[in-house]
Amino acid sequence: MKKNLFAMCLCIGFSNAHADLDSLVNATKKFALEQVVATKNQMPNDKFARFAGEDGKWRAVGSGDWTAGFYPGYLWLAYELSKDTAIKGWAEQATSQLEKMQHDTSTHDIGFTINTSFGNGYRLTQNPAYRVICDTAAGSLATRYNPMVRATRSWSWGQWGKVFNVIVDNLVNLELLYFGAKNGGDPKWATYATNHAIRTAQENVRADGSIFHLVSYNETTGVVIKRQNFYGNLTDSSTWARGQAWTLYGLTMAYRESHNDTLLKTAQKVADWFLNHLPPDHVPYWDFIERPNTYRDVSASAIALSGLLELSTLVKTDSLRIHYFTQASAILASLCNGDYLGRGKNTAGILVHGHGEPGKEKDGSIIYADYYFLQSILRYEAYQKRYSNVFNNQKPNHSNLKKDIKTPSKGK
Repeated sequence: MKKNLFAMCLCIGFSNAHADLDSLVNATKKFALEQVVATKNQMPNDKFARFAGEDGKWRAVGSGDWTAGFYPGYLWLAYELSKDTAIKGWAEQATSQLEKMQHDTSTHDIGFTINTSFGNGYRLTQNPAYRVICDTAAGSLATRYNPMVRATRSWSWGQWGKVFNVIVDNLVNLELLYFGAKNGGDPKWATYATNHAIRTAQENVRADGSIFHLVSYNETTGVVIKRQNFYGNLTDSSTWARGQAWTLYGLTMAYRESHNDTLLKTAQKVADWFLNHLPPDHVPYWDFIERPNTYRDVSASAIALSGLLELSTLVKTDSLRIHYFTQASAILASLCNGDYLGRGKNTAGILVHGHGEPGKEKDGSIIYADYYFLQSILRYEAYQKRYSNVFNNQKPNHSNLKKDIKTPSKGK
């Protein structure tokens, strides 16, 4: 009786609140697609949007930049939202410019580059050529795996080549390994990915659920040398907001693929820490330790939002499903209706107030924030229809959730 009453009470509030949010999301979708067109009009065919600052114009980068895949990826997601064949053509053209990157073994960022572009393209078109490229790229990423460390190497340039480094961002790249293992590549790539995710959960996540950005290992013995926060101006006792979001997103994805309960438990711990430290408008400062003249980072909220929406479908009780979906919905509402949407502002971006590369990308639009925001809209629409079952005290059917949206997603 108490459970039925609890469900009925939640249902009343949920239904009203989410009817309003649905309207807000629909209006935001229209604006977002307008911004996609504005962004396309600024991009040369061989370049990729990365950051738009005070002048409102996107800074374009080449195919070797770690963010390059997000621009074609966001075009694929815009096509998925709109069914506009012109946008599909833009996505195909931009994706084709990254084909050579499938062979790059010098960086873990190949997951960001290929999975967002060719991965989304394959998911939406089933073009077999896209699958082959994803498999080849997964093989390139697999060369960076070390069985002693049980992880793939992150940085290997300059001074960082002297030790084996693993950053939390690298969790998101693992989806490429899982994809390859299921689609014609070596099945052991999935084991590499799960091992890496477990090691990150053990070593990069603090006991309270916050994260260290970077852990360095002895590559011969696998012993931890140092845990630290490398990202610009962080102290080792603080927490990088986007890193916390990458960890939430990446561990959730790894649990979806592996069904390893350690990963689910840690994803929830990381999610709870993130949610418990958000300001009232649901967008954190780029460093969770607020300082004078510190910028917000909307990309952290967009990445965490997408991860929370997926996490709500994977946790094991109705109360947790409701909790994470409701928390995600609050973040979504804030991004759609407030200072963080680019409507009426001098930008071709969808979201504003993002903080990217320290010292160079502050308080602007960031392509990966827009990518994960579009993915979040798609996930919200796919998932929210099922929650009426939860509120009606019925067991929700999650068997088709992956069919609704399996967006390969990456980012840094």
